[in-house]
Amino acid sequence: MKKYYALASVAVLVLASSLTVVYLEGSFADPTNSYTYSYEGYEVTQTSCSIEGNIATVGYTITGEGCGNENNTYTIAYEIGDENALSFGTGNITGSSTIVLVPPKVVDDSGTYVVSGLKLGSTGGSAQSIQKLLISMVDDDGNLRELNIPSTISPFSYATSLNELYINADVTIGGKLISSNSAASDVPIHKIHISKLSNCAASTVIQLKNNTDADHDLIVEAQVGAGTTVGNFDNKDRVKGTTTLKLLPGSVKATSLNLTTFDRVLCNAAEWPASTELSDLANAITSTATIGFYGPAIRVNLADDSVDKGASTTVTISALDLSGVSSLYFNISYDETKFNLKSPAYSDALDSADIKGDLAGGEYVVAFASPQDITGDLMTFQLEAKDDAAAGEYQISCVVEVNGTVVDGVNHPEHTYSGSAMLTIGNTLGDLNGDDVVDENDAVYLLLYTFRASTHPIPEGQNVDYNNDGVVNSDDAIYLKNYVVNPTQYPLGGA
Repeated sequence: MKKYYALASVAVLVLASSLTVVYLEGSFADPTNSYTYSYEGYEVTQTSCSIEGNIATVGYTITGEGCGNENNTYTIAYEIGDENALSFGTGNITGSSTIVLVPPKVVDDSGTYVVSGLKLGSTGGSAQSIQKLLISMVDDDGNLRELNIPSTISPFSYATSLNELYINADVTIGGKLISSNSAASDVPIHKIHISKLSNCAASTVIQLKNNTDADHDLIVEAQVGAGTTVGNFDNKDRVKGTTTLKLLPGSVKATSLNLTTFDRVLCNAAEWPASTELSDLANAITSTATIGFYGPAIRVNLADDSVDKGASTTVTISALDLSGVSSLYFNISYDETKFNLKSPAYSDALDSADIKGDLAGGEYVVAFASPQDITGDLMTFQLEAKDDAAAGEYQISCVVEVNGTVVDGVNHPEHTYSGSAMLTIGNTLGDLNGDDVVDENDAVYLLLYTFRASTHPIPEGQNVDYNNDGVVNSDDAIYLKNYVVNPTQYPLGGA
């Protein structure tokens, strides 16, 4: 699988139109008729609610990015069911030409109505001017609720101004999510965010024709359980633009993705653990897309995840997509009571630096006469676990500051990036009873292990098949005793 490094704006999702089914179950404490709540940086205040027959007209104001204090109204048809639920209404959105937010509940003088089923239609062109649609599907504790888009619904097909769709829900897609079948119904959407995608059974999820947008980006968080398939993200019939799937942390089990016509699959390296491998994310992807990390980011890479007391491992600090670098500062953090840092060395990516700080000083700085774009290893060093260090897991971290300046005596780096990794210190090789000494008592402990493994467990990381014959028995206990007397003639293997 080819590794690809890309630097782009943090993208999100993909394409949209105009019919939506929203399931939101549960009850809420009664607020007042006018209530306010916040969502994704927007503050929404319900200002009115009138019910005539089976029609509810809800008014609200919204403030936030992209809008001032806009007045919005949406109208839904409803039936009051159990627990005051508004179920499967069909109606129109009217009001704002920019931001429309679907609240999770409606309030009138008689009580609170939970929006458990809602279709947002486009009859009479009332939804044609919507540019951003946000759907919040959370309970009072912030947990995601289920949003099931059945195969009979094509939710976002005709909202011709819609450019961003944000669904904060646990989503199951059974049918086409996005469809634009002619130039006349061309959808400009470039961003769709799905907080969590649990299942996708549709044969075609996105179908665009004659779309002129430069980029169509899809961001998916898929925490897929056993037996669940996330597949068939087929951007069918796309004529122009680049379509990107960005996998969020939590997508590690998404290994059945069919991405037939996506151009690239990315994951933001700054958001994922440093130990993440691409094969963990998408080892069964069917796609012509390039799979790669998404920067910029700093990584702390360990040659080994564990080290014995008195032993060392190599640590490499690397960068993804640092651009316009005139100067760099490194700050490496580790528990100095447990480790010694040795043999720091700048890597080849910094060979052209015009100034390099003295590595022995413990502070690492470099500068370039002209700005550089840097991807690759920055420096390496050895981290030695001290002989008296306690066994355990320790964080090794690095902060890299880019293009330092001073204004009024205060440091103002242009960018700051950080990365970290966890390094485990194991027990001293051969120290089986945990007393920090390797002696004949450890040989006795090993002999007891061959009879009573449950009461005399071997510490994690200790390989006690010292003679490498495939079994652990008294021969290994005798080998360990011989090691105590003559370690040169009887060396212990690696843990």
